[in-house]
Amino acid sequence: MTFATYMITVLLTFPLLIFLILSVLFKRWPRTEKHAIRLAADITTPLFLGAVSFLWFEVWSAGSYWVFVTILLLVGAMFTYYYAKVYEELQPKKLVKGLWRLLFILVMPIYLVVFTYGFVSSMFTYFSS
Repeated sequence: MTFATYMITVLLTFPLLIFLILSVLFKRWPRTEKHAIRLAADITTPLFLGAVSFLWFEVWSAGSYWVFVTILLLVGAMFTYYYAKVYEELQPKKLVKGLWRLLFILVMPIYLVVFTYGFVSSMFTYFSS
């Protein structure tokens, strides 16, 4: 394995740690704490999405992977519908930014649940054999 493979593995395995490190680093800049957390969330959203998709695949096999993708598509459609109802005209930049942050808010707890479930089930499998 190459160094790049190891780095990608670490990034996708521990996106919560990366989020915490980035939010602390961004707080050092002369911007507000709110801006630092938003920037860290914007950067780590793809890491959380990748981590959840890989964990989902490992824990429940490829047969149920379509459920995760379907949920993401439904969330995107519902958010777009809500945005269109609240604001008369669609502003693509604001729509994508809002959806991106909503995905972070939704995917981070899913990551924690799937990671914990996978870890606990692996421990039960390891110690029961």
